Amino acid sequence: MKGVQFEYNCGAAVLKYKNSKKEQTFIYFLNKIVDSWIQINPDKIFEENDLGKLKILLLLFFTVASSVKIEDEGLLSVFDNFIAVPHGHIEGDIHDLIGYRKGRFGKWLITDKRIEIIK
Repeated sequence: MKGVQFEYNCGAAVLKYKNSKKEQTFIYFLNKIVDSWIQINPDKIFEENDLGKLKILLLLFFTVASSVKIEDEGLLSVFDNFIAVPHGHIEGDIHDLIGYRKGRFGKWLITDKRIEIIK
């Protein structure tokens, strides 16, 4: 939603979507992406992952797009603010939320290059 960016730029203490269904669904998505990476890469240690911020946002776009059917909007009912950027489409509210939370979601830290475990 367009109001999120405005609030964030004004230095508001809390984003509209803090602890929202959108944020909680994103955390669930993030956990599933990490689980999949671990399952696909059993011979690697997790610190070798390449799941950086842009890759996560693009994977979210493809996941949401693949959930949509003619009779059901799928995850598009939750993630509804996709914008075009030079490298693809990203969910603007989640992008802003990552910035606001400095990449911290539960036990995960999203950096530009990878996901790290917060200790």
